[in-house]
Amino acid sequence: MKKLLLMLGIFFALLKNAQAIDEKEKEMFDRFINFTGTYEEDLHRFKQKPLVDLTKEEQKSVADFSIERKINPQYIEKYEQDTKQQYSPAAKLNPWLASYYDTAYFIEYLEKIPARTLAQKYQLLILWQIYKPEKVGSEEYKKIAESAHAKTMEYLADDDNWQASWRREEYEEIVQDDFQKCYADKNCLVKAIPYWMDLRIPMKVILPCDFAKEHNLLYYYDGAAGGSGTQAIMVSTCIADEKYNFTPELDAYIDNVISETIPYSSGSIVNVFYANADAHYWDIKYQPNFKIDKIANWQEFPYTEWAVQSYYNFKKFNSVINKGVGYKKAVDMLKDHYVKVFKAKPEQALNAALVTLNPPSSYDFKRITPDNLNYLLLIGADWEKIKEQLPENNDIAELLELSIAHPQNLKQLVKLTKNVDKPNSFGKTPLQTAAQYGYFESIKILLDAGADINHQTVDSNCFSDFEIECIHNGKRTALMYALQENQYETAKYLLEKGADITLTDSQEMTALDYLMKKAPKFSTHRTGTIYGGEANWREPEDNEKLPTEQYDELYKRLFFHQQPQIADVLAGKWESEEKEETAVFEKNNDTDKPLLIIKNERGVWAECDAQEDSRNVFNCIFEPDKGDKNKFDVYFAISHYYKDKVIIYYSLEPNVLDRCVQDDACEPEILATLEREVEHDK
Repeated sequence: MKKLLLMLGIFFALLKNAQAIDEKEKEMFDRFINFTGTYEEDLHRFKQKPLVDLTKEEQKSVADFSIERKINPQYIEKYEQDTKQQYSPAAKLNPWLASYYDTAYFIEYLEKIPARTLAQKYQLLILWQIYKPEKVGSEEYKKIAESAHAKTMEYLADDDNWQASWRREEYEEIVQDDFQKCYADKNCLVKAIPYWMDLRIPMKVILPCDFAKEHNLLYYYDGAAGGSGTQAIMVSTCIADEKYNFTPELDAYIDNVISETIPYSSGSIVNVFYANADAHYWDIKYQPNFKIDKIANWQEFPYTEWAVQSYYNFKKFNSVINKGVGYKKAVDMLKDHYVKVFKAKPEQALNAALVTLNPPSSYDFKRITPDNLNYLLLIGADWEKIKEQLPENNDIAELLELSIAHPQNLKQLVKLTKNVDKPNSFGKTPLQTAAQYGYFESIKILLDAGADINHQTVDSNCFSDFEIECIHNGKRTALMYALQENQYETAKYLLEKGADITLTDSQEMTALDYLMKKAPKFSTHRTGTIYGGEANWREPEDNEKLPTEQYDELYKRLFFHQQPQIADVLAGKWESEEKEETAVFEKNNDTDKPLLIIKNERGVWAECDAQEDSRNVFNCIFEPDKGDKNKFDVYFAISHYYKDKVIIYYSLEPNVLDRCVQDDACEPEILATLEREVEHDK
């Protein structure tokens, strides 16, 4: 047994020089700021030593500090509403609520607290400027200003601190050579507050809503660092004023419209997208622009050219504009909100609402009218009306996909073209679209007209799994699309009609992989709404398997045809890294004998058969070596690794392998893995 394991270790040791694919970090900031946090909270998000504002002794003195709490009913009501807890005078002060509902108490708290953080020093100076101007120029004011300036300069003096190396020049340009003069002027002071530090230390200096708007500081936007350094921070009390709140229905619709403008990305650039989205949301909620150029009112018919370019686009577009209260009602609701809250004129309020809620694709694509041919096909209009719009002397093959939901019109279009397999830009045919969405009658019409049941889309054009605007799983078939979307009846019909289940996509995934959800679901998603719908994205929606009975039926029809193909991949010579030993896998075409045999220099070493209850797992019975009396079972499993490699896992425990293959994560019990380049037909 020891010798067998030793030989397995030699034959199947993982190549030492094989480079593991490192997963890219997918750090994403919280899209929603924690507005109920306190100054004492440590909000730094990176592994970098933060600026320590208070010593341990000072922290203790703050923790033990209290003054008589002034009971403000509005503060208490809002506190309990936000925290879902009963108010207690011993509860930590919420600076956002205190600043809005009880400014006088908040100032008194900051004046009497025994030790202040840097943010609290700036906060007190600002509040004195606005509510106690007589304090400005006093010795107490100057002392706090000097302390805030010194602590800021201490941070800026260390180039290893976040943004310090270049923020120092910016700060010095603001305060010039006289920081006291700058700090005594509220217009200069608000510019000097280092809000950008907030990614490392808490730096939310809260401004009264009207003051913030006056100084264009409703929120602080820092895009200077780019990527993971981009942030949008709410810094005004506007957020505590409930008069600005949208109704829940309108808020949900606006949030969805904004989210549709955020491109998918696995890189740090996503933080720029989210910061922009937050800033945009706060602008339209707290300081909408009523002077923007007037646009056309498309409430009744908001469709764009992009919306009718394909069946997917039409489906996606409708899912956006019809979500929740729907586009038309949402525009009216936002217009009424603007009139009520901002006293805007109705026509200005309507224009601002239209600009805010316009479907994303309207930014880059023209609007259409209800007599647009593509639109008529997509809604299943009367054939006579469609016929009037058909182009003369032009092949209408590219229109077939637009009619898959309406077989009565598809049947008429098929009569007018000889090409029922006209592909789109990434090689997808009308049959594949019909299979994906389960339009059974349309599938029959297209197959009867000669559609290629085994047509494959274009090959992958991605260099890695982390690329965005590229096709990851290319070379897909109609059967793969049907199984991807759990279209049971469609998949069954395609199998009956002779769909080839041995075909693989560009990631070497078979139809069975799509049934088992091993093949990732890629489709057009958010940025497609803006950029044309041809990029491929991971859809966030559920990707559940079929009901058990249906799943088992299709599994049996697909699985038992897969094993010979797997044996083909395994077949060949495998060498140890040192090339001292070799083993050869051979496929056995005799159906009465084991499917796969393993040979070494002494002849047949093992015979292997596929496990009936597992995916891609072979049970190999090894002949005993000299000195051993018994045969041994070893289990092998194959897993596709991108498109030009396979990895073979093996273990003495079949269940371990099954988990390894299905979850793409090997357990510790795995003895080793073997990696080999594999050539595939293109």
